[in-house]
Amino acid sequence: MTKLILFFTIPLIGFSQITMNLPKDFVQETSEDKYSIISASKYDNVGYIQAKIEVKYSDDWSFSMFTNEEYINESINSNKMESTASIMFDDFNLHIKEKGYLLGIGDCISVIYSGSYKQNGVRVTNLVIQFVKNKKLYTLLGSSFPENFSENHKDFLKSFDTLQL
Repeated sequence: MTKLILFFTIPLIGFSQITMNLPKDFVQETSEDKYSIISASKYDNVGYIQAKIEVKYSDDWSFSMFTNEEYINESINSNKMESTASIMFDDFNLHIKEKGYLLGIGDCISVIYSGSYKQNGVRVTNLVIQFVKNKKLYTLLGSSFPENFSENHKDFLKSFDTLQL
């Protein structure tokens, strides 16, 4: 695994040092999304993306109003995540939605779902992990084609376990 260390000096964001080990063959990329902390892709030998990892955050004021545990429980007991995902995906299938745990973070919500992007019809399977920390919602996304998801899923989890905020 490649060790990734990012330093942010913008005081409004409030990040000082974030580290996460990227899986072998993943290449760090620059994202135009100002809420993206980490973006990396895995390419095949022709240059097509085979998998993607992203770490994003939201600093909406509402995340200061409840704890991580409250967010996890609400996410498990509601269908808000499914409703949101179905905006972007046709043939949306929820496979797993459960409380999880990351070694570097602690408790989180873990969701695996599949769908075809409405924009281009490409089918993907996503691992989405979310947690609230320091009044921000963090979202970790591991995305892959369904036929490669089992292999990539293990890499996603190993990488996400190393995230340090």
